[in-house]
Amino acid sequence: MSRPETIKRFRILPGQFEVGAELTPTGKTRRDYVMAKYASDIDALYA
Repeated sequence: MSRPETIKRFRILPGQFEVGAELTPTGKTRRDYVMAKYASDIDALYA
């Protein structure tokens, strides 16, 4: 893996993603919902 592709920062979120909220019935992540719900945490990673 090249240097730009490596994970530099991460955050462990409280709780698990649930079907219906963060996950679709097939287990895919609802990215728009997760981005809106955890916007402050995501912004803090890039600050």
